[in-house]
Amino acid sequence: AVDAKVMKKGTTKVLHETKKEGMTMAPNSNFDFPISWDNQSLDPGTYILQLVAQSAEEKWEFEKEFTISAKDSSNLNKEAVELEKKAPNWILIISVVIGVMFLLILVVVFFISRHQKKKAAEKRARLIKQRKRKKQQELRKRKSSSEGLTKKRPNNRTTKNKVN
Repeated sequence: AVDAKVMKKGTTKVLHETKKEGMTMAPNSNFDFPISWDNQSLDPGTYILQLVAQSAEEKWEFEKEFTISAKDSSNLNKEAVELEKKAPNWILIISVVIGVMFLLILVVVFFISRHQKKKAAEKRARLIKQRKRKKQQELRKRKSSSEGLTKKRPNNRTTKNKVN
């Protein structure tokens, strides 16, 4: 009888298990003992094999750590005949797409509002400058007109004084 268990390294959860009973074997020989992967894909990583072989008289326990590389995983999964394909998680995919679109919309709205605020500030600055120019022009006109009046008044006053 042979009982084989495969676990991911660092866990005690049995990923795959195969039990066979009533097998015969010649003394001092060896053979490959297949462990069914139940038509699931073989993921890369480090695994632990725990194997217990038992005859009527004796019991052998065997534990071995082995690693499956990404390349080996890919090759073995391509060769598998009835491998179950994992269906894509559409909810996750749709959620990510919607999230990315939402972020893009937020970024666009942020830059548009920032641009509009900048334009409004520039417009306010231009209006303030225009108002200052108008006030300065009005002040100049008043000064020039008041200077003209003050020059004329002394002349008028002097003539009035002379007439009196």
